[in-house]
Parts: sequence; C-alpha cells; structure tokens
Amino acid sequence: MRTLLAIACLSILVHAGEFDGATADTRRWAHPRGPASRSCVSAARAPESLGDPRWTMKLHSELNFAPLTWDGIGYVLLGDVLVGVNLDTGKRIAGKKVGDVQAAALGNGAVFLRVGSKLVQWRRARTSFRRQWIVEVGADASAPCIHEGEIYLTAQGKTVRLRPGRDKPAWKEGDGAFGAPALYGEHVYSLEQSGEKAFLVARARLDGREAIRVGVGRGGKTGLVAVNRLNVCVRIGERWILLSRESKNGKLSIRGPWEVPYTQAPLVYSRSTIGFAQKMHTYVRFRKRKGKNEQRVMVNPKTREDLLLGTGAPIALGEHFCTGLWCANLNSNRIIWHLHERSSKPLLKQGVAFHPVPAGDDRLLLVARNKKSIVCIQPEVIGG
Repeated sequence: MRTLLAIACLSILVHAGEFDGATADTRRWAHPRGPASRSCVSAARAPESLGDPRWTMKLHSELNFAPLTWDGIGYVLLGDVLVGVNLDTGKRIAGKKVGDVQAAALGNGAVFLRVGSKLVQWRRARTSFRRQWIVEVGADASAPCIHEGEIYLTAQGKTVRLRPGRDKPAWKEGDGAFGAPALYGEHVYSLEQSGEKAFLVARARLDGREAIRVGVGRGGKTGLVAVNRLNVCVRIGERWILLSRESKNGKLSIRGPWEVPYTQAPLVYSRSTIGFAQKMHTYVRFRKRKGKNEQRVMVNPKTREDLLLGTGAPIALGEHFCTGLWCANLNSNRIIWHLHERSSKPLLKQGVAFHPVPAGDDRLLLVARNKKSIVCIQPEVIGG
C-alpha cells in the first residue's frame, strides 16, 4: 500500500526551526500535512501493541526532518545528504548530497527540496538520486504544498502555483502572503498580512481568483494553515486560530475566528482538530457540532500524567490517534498501547517516543528523542 505520512500521495515538512511545540524537542520539528491538508492522516490500522522493533536504523548525523515515505521507500535527510531507505529491512539503498535544505516535500515518488532560493525536484535512480527540475522561488519561500502534480507555496508576498518542469508559475496572486498554504477541494488557503492585521484568504486553485477573505487578528512572521471538512486551523506567530468553513453549491463561507490554546501543530482530520494545550497539560479536541464549537479533553492529566511527558504532534491511524508515546481510540479515548507497557521496554531503552510516521502495510516509524535513530514496528493490529 502506498502510504505517505498521509492518506495517499503527499506530505509536507518544514524546516525544523519554524514551528513551536509543547517541549524543547517538539519545537524543533515540523508538522506534516497530507492531501487536503488533513494533517498526517493515514488509513492504516493502529498497532495493537508495540513489542520488539522490526528494525533500527542508526543515524550518523542528526535528523532535521521527519522521514518521508512512499511505496516501500523512506526518504531521510541527514545533514546535506538525501538517503533512501528500504522500509522492509531498514537498509540504505540510495544517497545523494543535495545541499542545505530549508524545506522538503514529497509527491508521487518525487522529492522536492528548497535549497537557498531554489526549489529542486529529485527522483531516486537506483543507488542515487537524479535531479529532474529546478526553479527559482526566492529565499523566503514557504514549504511547498503538493497535490495532483501541482505545487503551491508563498514567496515574495504572493501565493504561487507551480507546475513541475516549467520555469514560470501558472499564477501568483495576493499581497503580503506568508507561511505554508493548504489545499481543500478547489481552493488553496493562505495567510496574508496588511499592516498589523492578518487575513485568511481562499483562492481558486485553477486561476488564483480570490474567493473569500477573513480577518484572523494580528499578523506575525510565521504562519501555517491546515484545513478539513468543517474547520480551518491557522498558526500566526505563537497563536492558533480556529475557523469553521462550509461549502454549498460551490459557494464558500467561513466563520470565526476563535483562538484555541494549542501549543504545537494540531492534528486536523475529518471534522475535528486535536492538539496539545500546554496550560491544560493535555490533548484537547476542538470541533464544530450542531452549529456549536465543542471542547473535549482527550486524556485526563491527573490519571495519565505519565502519557503526557514530552509528547509530540499527533497523527491519525484509522479510528485512532498516536503521539509516538501512546495510541488511543478517537471516539472512546481508550488507550490502546503506550510505551510504559512491559512489552515496550526495548523501545524505551532506545529513547524512542517521538514523532510517529505511518509507513504503509501497518508499519509505523518512530524517531528517537535525540534524532539519532529510527525504529520500525510492525506488530499485530486492531481488526476492522
């Protein structure tokens, strides 16, 4: 099964320094988002218990990006080297020096890297990688958002649509655009700043025509947008903002904004968002239901404090969500497994409990806290 950090064909990763998290570790990591920006959602089933690792890959330099996965191959950036890894064995099968990477994304088996002011497309060629395309995007370009052969990013104050192999953009629109954009349906969502105010702007993917503009408060230097069926979640500086969206008969409407207490990039899936709230010291779900916005504590910090130490941004695995430290059912909140179980001691000894990555065929990659090793697990899974 072709799994990419997300439902089918796409993952987005940003340079380690751009996003804050609940801890010093998670602050150094990006947040992956998938098709329609559903925030690292996978149809794969959740592991029932962890047991022993299938394989462990020791890294000779610190990992600055989460691994990308596609069709049985893992793509890992180690310093200025892009490495291909066989997900069945954990063995290195390809490598290429690619330079100082500021942003990375993967689409349909091709790796897109921003190095300096250029966006470069690479594809594996046996034991190396072949450069297929290079285009000037500017040194301030955001992480690219890739879907169905199209590339969207913000650069030089514009939201831009690119097509691989072509030097000129299909369109570039807006004024004051910043941060990583997101896609949902026929629209691309991005942030724009005018004076001290920031706006969420939805544009038609086809021609960049503005469909709607909504104020979201004061502006900032960094931004991120994630979208699901009913919500838009944006990060501006240190604040997370939630808006509700609705599309009927081709007409888009957005209501809000409401500030939510997330302190790291949340999971945005289906109709809900789940993120870590530092002040509440737990994961909280915010969602729109029957016209009202609900708040629900996902894990009781008084009874399960051991599960909330150093946790990372969650991912969804079917009907479950996983933080790397533990996995729980999205509906009942029942903990399926956690790294404090007796069977998980081999993983605990390696310090593995950070940034899970779905890797296809019910495999899960776990990255060590010190980012010096990657562990693959493929245990028995929950049926259904």
